[in-house]
Amino acid sequence: MRDYAKLSPRFWIDETGKKIRNLGTQAQLIALYLVSCPHATMLGVYYLPIPFIAHETGIPFEGASKGLQSLCEIGFCHYDKVSEYIWVYEMALLQVGEPLKPNDNRVKSIQQAYENLPELPFLKDFYKKYHAVFHLEKLRENSSPLEGASKPLPSQEQEQEQEQEQEKEQDIGGARSPSDHLPETVTSTTPQTVCKTVSDISESAKPIITITLNDKTEFPISQQHIDEWQLLYPAVDVLQALRNIRAWNLANPNRRKTRSGILRHIVAWLAKEQNQGGSGREKNFVSHPAHDVNGHNLEVVQRWLNKQENNIVEGEVVIPALSQEVQT
Repeated sequence: MRDYAKLSPRFWIDETGKKIRNLGTQAQLIALYLVSCPHATMLGVYYLPIPFIAHETGIPFEGASKGLQSLCEIGFCHYDKVSEYIWVYEMALLQVGEPLKPNDNRVKSIQQAYENLPELPFLKDFYKKYHAVFHLEKLRENSSPLEGASKPLPSQEQEQEQEQEQEKEQDIGGARSPSDHLPETVTSTTPQTVCKTVSDISESAKPIITITLNDKTEFPISQQHIDEWQLLYPAVDVLQALRNIRAWNLANPNRRKTRSGILRHIVAWLAKEQNQGGSGREKNFVSHPAHDVNGHNLEVVQRWLNKQENNIVEGEVVIPALSQEVQT
């Protein structure tokens, strides 16, 4: 996470700033968030699921999704729904500053940060925009150019109409086989795939908690994850275990996991707690999680007293040793 971010005063008065202002206060807040959020990088290209925006700005999920889409439409940023990465177009120049000299130490850092990005549809466009400013020498290969990057995105209603038309065309062609219902593999970036609509993410997919990764981004854990793990590890309080995992990663930045290794880290943690008897539960009572020690002892004493009625001999009470079932 960056310690600070730069924001030019012209954000409020230049042409783009005026367009953002016309979108409303909510979109303006999201635009400010995009250039200053803890996930942002100096390149302006970073991983940002829409639920992160909703959670960290306090804007309802639907409003965050629509606000982001409106910012894409005016050319402030580009959002790739497949990878959930965003590119804020002018952010690199804003954060780095004036064009750099070839021997500036930041040139190498920027090139390295660019090369470390995953395969994204706008890497070539980023290179075209900034290679002269930052003296980028290596163009990422196998990166398809951004098609229609300067074109505004269609509205949600237009997307729905296009989907309905496609469904009608398929129905006219005859009954569809089960394989026709499978999602198609995205092979290119079109305006329809740039921004995610509210219906693209179900309620169960929204993050309940996030785990900090080694690259300082956050890995979201949904309720669906939690429910599945709770079934697999019934003796563990999964949500509390996830809180513990988050705290451990915050306290041990040098031992944080990668995005590809974080799930293995979580499962290993949960399995260890399950084998040790669960989260905060006595090992002897794993099979009876609702077992109460005091209640158990009272039951033992009551049974012991009841036995005395059969142990009275000529006025004398024979008192046997108290059952070893009583626990402390």
